[in-house]
Amino acid sequence: QLMLQQQQQQQQFGGQFPQNAGQLGMPVASLMGQGMLPFGYEGQMGQQQGGAIDGVGMFPDMGVSAWRTIFVANQLNERLSTTRTLPYVTWLGMVALLEGLHWKNAARWYPRFAGNEDMLSAQFNPFIQFALGTSIWLAILLAQLIVRRVASIFFGNEHHDFVDVCSVANVSVFFLDEPFHGYYIHGKAPGGRGDLCHSEIANQLHKEDKGIGLPRGLTLDECQTFEIYLPPDLSVQISGSSPAHLRQTLCQIFGGVNATLLTMANRRPGKPEPQDIAEMSVHRCRVQALIDAMVHAVMRRSNDVVQHPSAMHWFWGRLPQGGGGVAALRHPIFWKDMRGLSWASCLAYGADFNGFPTGFEWHLALLELLCFQMCWRFQGSIYLATAVAFLVNQGFLGLYGYCGRLRLAHTTLINPMFLVGGHPRTQSTVYAVVFLAWLIHKIVEAAS
Repeated sequence: QLMLQQQQQQQQFGGQFPQNAGQLGMPVASLMGQGMLPFGYEGQMGQQQGGAIDGVGMFPDMGVSAWRTIFVANQLNERLSTTRTLPYVTWLGMVALLEGLHWKNAARWYPRFAGNEDMLSAQFNPFIQFALGTSIWLAILLAQLIVRRVASIFFGNEHHDFVDVCSVANVSVFFLDEPFHGYYIHGKAPGGRGDLCHSEIANQLHKEDKGIGLPRGLTLDECQTFEIYLPPDLSVQISGSSPAHLRQTLCQIFGGVNATLLTMANRRPGKPEPQDIAEMSVHRCRVQALIDAMVHAVMRRSNDVVQHPSAMHWFWGRLPQGGGGVAALRHPIFWKDMRGLSWASCLAYGADFNGFPTGFEWHLALLELLCFQMCWRFQGSIYLATAVAFLVNQGFLGLYGYCGRLRLAHTTLINPMFLVGGHPRTQSTVYAVVFLAWLIHKIVEAAS
């Protein structure tokens, strides 16, 4: 969602944090889920802001380019369901090692790889079977993580690339995964503008490499990604208006968005009219002004708001203010994320501990392993077990990507037709895995 940013607000915004805000009944996270709120820093210079279309209403974001934000949203859409490990590598590796190299015989009551045929046809020991399957699965995962870590040294990380995309596009992103918790990516272009030609962008990046230009970070240390905690009564001072309660105002805005979408859905044919477009334009600009005011207020009070996370938070995830949590906060807390990857915790990528997944990806991987072990134990077929585990992975990631795409379109106020890519390529991959498993099986039969 790209909303109006007045030119006089580009350098300074007089945001403050009043402490007299009221209470709110509906939490933001319940309303928005894992919401994403991107906002740009500029309109098209030299054009008049605001205008009318077909004589209907006023479009506050008239003359502001939406392509930068659409581009950032699509980049995020591509990363919604990405994971560190590749499921087809994991389960094809399991088939190749257990069935192709006959490692499965090590899980029998008489473990051996060659010898008496009666010994090789003995029943599987359920304890050794579980231990062997889990060990090989874990070894394949660790091998992928090591390769990915080494490759990132030479080719970079796609999530770090997303932060760079936000900077070049001059679009910041505000995530909310819980009522008072979220992440923030400060996307500030080195030249202060994102609507530039290729030569100008290359020139700005060249100047940045020489140390000339505006800093990218929210503070002087160039940190662009933050984990944030918001107090329940957080209010921000929007220029030219009274203090606005952040959560309450967001709920009111998205309540209006839902009402507009419901009106369009009940209309036949269900296509937006100029009046609907004008209402959505107003909603975009209201969210823009609200989030913009909060971020600029953080910049004004960065000495108090922007902090380094403690060791207890890094290891245990301890909340700020000790046992008081966010309820004891008098202002937001922006904890610096020097690794630049904490914001991916609210995606399928999930949280990690020194590169090892501990969030959604790890939970899904454990579910796949359990499905594999159950099928192998009670059906006896490694091919069937790997196929079931792979289908579980693709099914959950496909559903996650689909729901995430709908949520992304809703919270960014972007028409879903502008979000291209990111669709799970399930069928072709499943067919490829099944065919390769069948081919390996036939080769083994022919060899024996």
